[in-house]
Amino acid sequence: MHPLEIEKIQSVAQLELLAQKMMEGYLIGLHRSPLSGFSSEFREHKNYNPGDPLKYIDQKVLAKSDKLFIKRFDEQTNMNVIFVLDISSSMHYPKEKKQQKIHFSIIAIISLIQLLKKQRDTFGLITFDDQIVDYLPAKNTLAHYQEILHILFRYFKSDYTSQPSQISNAFSDISRRIKKKSMLLFFSDFMQDTLNETQIDKISASLNELSYAKHEIKLFNVLHKGHEALFDFKETMVEFVDLETADIIKLNPQQFQMHYREEFQKNQDNFQKKCLSLGIRPYSVSVEEDYYLILEVFLKKFNHVAS
Repeated sequence: MHPLEIEKIQSVAQLELLAQKMMEGYLIGLHRSPLSGFSSEFREHKNYNPGDPLKYIDQKVLAKSDKLFIKRFDEQTNMNVIFVLDISSSMHYPKEKKQQKIHFSIIAIISLIQLLKKQRDTFGLITFDDQIVDYLPAKNTLAHYQEILHILFRYFKSDYTSQPSQISNAFSDISRRIKKKSMLLFFSDFMQDTLNETQIDKISASLNELSYAKHEIKLFNVLHKGHEALFDFKETMVEFVDLETADIIKLNPQQFQMHYREEFQKNQDNFQKKCLSLGIRPYSVSVEEDYYLILEVFLKKFNHVAS
């Protein structure tokens, strides 16, 4: 997504159009239509019995063998999908860039909702910082869709405030609120102060509550890979401002790059290990390149993309 496109967004309709454009570009690349793969898929034949629907009789088999067989299908059950969006201050990084982590996440969410609407699945939204801010239970109505769009647009256009996140607290609250078995798609940078071992354990315990309740969980760890994973800065002196605490430090990134990368990777590996032990795979996605990874992970659920 080009930064200039982000800058031009001045209305809900423009935001919706940009998300649709991104989704359609991905599907065109796959030579797929938005609905292919959503219909029930043929599985096997069974003998026709009186009372079976005549429309499912396999006419080709009838013509060849003069025998009546019914096509059996794997029915797609309607899904209940809840999008969980981190709106804390760190999601507004990078401040000076046009595409922040929160922009990236919102466009991805709206793109996925387009598919859910067509499939007539229900979808809801939770936003959180140090607690749940918005909670819209899953529905599939035009009014519900419009309400979600307007909430997301508000966060898309808002300037950051120094608002910390307490991910483990918010996740525990989510597990108490959602009673119906759902697919939960989390969009967060998972930055709770620092992603150290203690914080990872707290997040893991909260995720365990959700997993125990039989929810299907997809974690998208949204990062600016160049800065936050690689600590790659061109300048010799950089002033770093913590968007959640407003603390400021000035240093030469090259002097700390190797140590930073080691610590970052250690925490990422620990986080992934804890998640995998719960049967949850976290996906690290970068605002610079990985819209399509999110779509691919989601569409595999519907056999759009080869597993």
